[in-house]
Amino acid sequence: MEPRFVESTREPGAHTGDDRPRDPVIVLAHHPMLARVGETLALGRGVTEISRLAPSFVGDDGHASGPIDDPFVSRQPIALRRLADGAIEVASPGVDVTVGGAAVPAGGVLRIAGSDLAHGVPIALAHRCDRSAARGQPARAAVAG
Repeated sequence: MEPRFVESTREPGAHTGDDRPRDPVIVLAHHPMLARVGETLALGRGVTEISRLAPSFVGDDGHASGPIDDPFVSRQPIALRRLADGAIEVASPGVDVTVGGAAVPAGGVLRIAGSDLAHGVPIALAHRCDRSAARGQPARAAVAG
C-alpha cells in the first residue's frame, strides 16, 4: 500500500518559458506571533532598511501587517542593498546579524550572490526573528506594501 502523503504531493509546475528575473523578497520565517510567519517584504531597487520599527511587511491577504515589532530586534536598522548583478549586500551598523550562518561584523557588509537567492538565504536578527531572502514574484507582480 502506498503512503497517503504521496497522493497529496504537489507535482512540479510545467516550465512556462518565463525566465524573467524575479525580484527578491524577505519572508518572515520565524516570529513570536506565529500568525506573522510567511509575511513578505519586496526589496525595491537601492537600499531597504529593516528594523523592529520599519518597514511594514505584507500578509497573505496583500495588506500591510506592520513592522517586525519584536522587542528583541534592534530599532537600529540593517541595510539591504540590491546590486546590478542580482546580488544583495547586508550591512550591519553594529546589531546582531547572521546571514547564511555567518555573522556580519559591526560596521561590516556581507554579500549574498544572486544565484544563492534562488534557494533562499536565512538572515537572523538578534538570533530571534529569522528572515529569508529569496527570489520572489516576477517584477510585474511584485508585492507592494
